[in-house]
Amino acid sequence: MGQEELRGTLIKQGAVIEKALKGLGAQGQGLKQLTLSVDDQLTPEVRAALRHITHLRNAAAHDADFSVDAQNRAKLEQNLTIVNRFFAQPPRKTRSSRKNAQSRQRPASRVRRVARLFFIALVIAAGYFLFTGNWFPGK
Repeated sequence: MGQEELRGTLIKQGAVIEKALKGLGAQGQGLKQLTLSVDDQLTPEVRAALRHITHLRNAAAHDADFSVDAQNRAKLEQNLTIVNRFFAQPPRKTRSSRKNAQSRQRPASRVRRVARLFFIALVIAAGYFLFTGNWFPGK
């Protein structure tokens, strides 16, 4: 496979991988952002493979004098196999993505929020009674 054919293969495979990442719920533009957005759903082996693929795909897309030596080509083929095998597996239960994990609150922060709201209501009520003079509304 020549360098130009490899360039085309990398760009096509990058598009396929982007689609697969979006299937996991990835958000962002480009292979790197998509990978980072679902980082916690990927194995360390797949993360490393995607970093290498992303590096070579970006070089193929943006460098006019793009070329890959035999060692990197072999590593690329290995990494494409790793990534394709990962996406061919049925989805598995994983931790939620960072975005969802941040929006989920710990119970202690819920207690703090309720305490703050109670304190704010108490301050408003005290202000109402102080400024209106209605300490004993029935009299």
